[in-house]
Amino acid sequence: MIALESIPAIPADLVRWGGRRLEAKGLLHPLRESQLLLSSILGLSPGMLFVETFRPVAKSKIEKFVRSLDKRSSGIPLAYIVGETGFYNHLFKTDRRALIPRPDTEIIVEEALKLFPDAGSRARLLELGCGCGNICLSLALERPEWEILASDLSGDALSLARENALLLGLDGRVEFRPGDLFSPWEAAGPFDLIVSNPPYVPTWDWERLAAEVRDFEPRIALDGGKDGLAVISRILEKAGEMLFPGGWALIEIDSKQALPVAELGLRAGLSFAGIVKDWAGRDRVVGFRRGRHPYPDPVGIPLRRDPFGKGADHEGML
Repeated sequence: MIALESIPAIPADLVRWGGRRLEAKGLLHPLRESQLLLSSILGLSPGMLFVETFRPVAKSKIEKFVRSLDKRSSGIPLAYIVGETGFYNHLFKTDRRALIPRPDTEIIVEEALKLFPDAGSRARLLELGCGCGNICLSLALERPEWEILASDLSGDALSLARENALLLGLDGRVEFRPGDLFSPWEAAGPFDLIVSNPPYVPTWDWERLAAEVRDFEPRIALDGGKDGLAVISRILEKAGEMLFPGGWALIEIDSKQALPVAELGLRAGLSFAGIVKDWAGRDRVVGFRRGRHPYPDPVGIPLRRDPFGKGADHEGML
């Protein structure tokens, strides 16, 4: 038990003290995480902790900070402790009901917006496996005229998505339904765009995940079956009949799955549109379109950072 009297009360000193505790536990960014934990407790922006130099932190909040450090040291993800995470310039409520949004998933939002660059455009969007709602709600904020529907197998995840819609001023803007992939929306198609960040971790690779992912985030949102492609293959098999002619599908993948996913889409009768790399240069999003195949197979297709083009009627793609 740590005596409170031995803990510094000035915010900047307290951040450094917390950083040393987290560093001793082997965390990669201890000072930054200590800063985020304390800023969340004090209701200040992280930068303000080094401005509020002479105002000591109340003992009750120091105690809460110590408890938060202990939680982080035990492996609980930072986002679950502070209860929120940033995604596409907005904060999303985050807890163990759903997967924590990752920066790489913002690529789906970016590419969807490039396909329909006019902010006043009208389109019908379906998200499969929406989790906390970070993709569909981000798109609802950017494209107010879109009709947006979403599904998730987890009722807990959908309850969190609805809470985020309310927090973002989007209550009723996106229609959420519980169920497996397309099943809640069988009669609602076709759509201009289908997006998904599905489970794609191979079951055999589960134990090799980072402990804070494996032990705390919902397995249903991560485990993609024996080869990681079980859910993706089901999405692609049905995507064609749920899209308008010329409609698009954007699917997040593991960096090693681009070729097999492209082949699955081609076998399902979709047109392979391209692969987008993430910020680390790894294959991250595969695009398909309902229409003719521009290639007989995906072998040797040049990968481009921006394969979905910028415009209007979406012609002139690969």
